[in-house]
Amino acid sequence: MLQIAVLYTIPGKGFERSGIIDSTAMFIGYWYPEMAVRDDIDGWDRIVYDAGTEFYHDYSDYDVEVEAPDNFMVWASVAPDNGSAVYPDFIQQRISTAQKSKAPVVIVGSEDYKNKLQIKSHTWHYTAKNFPDFAFALSDHFIWEARQYKNMHGWMKAWRNTLFIMQWIQSIWSSAGLSSLLKLFRL
Repeated sequence: MLQIAVLYTIPGKGFERSGIIDSTAMFIGYWYPEMAVRDDIDGWDRIVYDAGTEFYHDYSDYDVEVEAPDNFMVWASVAPDNGSAVYPDFIQQRISTAQKSKAPVVIVGSEDYKNKLQIKSHTWHYTAKNFPDFAFALSDHFIWEARQYKNMHGWMKAWRNTLFIMQWIQSIWSSAGLSSLLKLFRL
């Protein structure tokens, strides 16, 4: 087993796949060193990652801790191992409701932030076994909706999360009109 401690400087706006979204929101992807893959067809993979393509790598095990400032939510490739330690009771109740719902349920809304949302812990812990990649986002103002999802054949059940910034939606709504918004989201 190889363990690596990584320090990562978050890129500013404009970086292709990771970076600052606004002054208190960011998406962190491709933040750790990738090991080259040796396969039985081409040997060592020598394709240079240039932010325009996906990494070619094996599935890995991840054990990640994210420390976030007061009142920041963190979302990642998997649910936190310590959800009961970070989420207040009302968020845990909403998650439970959303896991049974076919319609989106607001897990954290703008009113929660206005009411000074208090997260129980500032350290979010995630583990993912045999997983393709690990990314996360954090913010003190993203609206979070979630629901259960089954594909049209009924055999795939998944947990669907949606994050958005209400001001962006309102801006698009007022400047582009309803038809453009519906096209944007393909509704």
